[in-house]
Amino acid sequence: MKRNYISCELHSEYYRMILDRLNNTNGYIKDEYRIQSIVEKHKNQEIFPTLFTQENI
Repeated sequence: MKRNYISCELHSEYYRMILDRLNNTNGYIKDEYRIQSIVEKHKNQEIFPTLFTQENI
């Protein structure tokens, strides 16, 4: 049977996320595919300016 390939099954939601990332030019993962607790954590964090922001250059 000398097979030279590997196959696997993907959950349909994970497959849609992969296609979305491939079609997206920057590879961004949409919040709808992220773990909700992590999304909420990032929304609640305040964004502070850093030394490398455009305003400081």
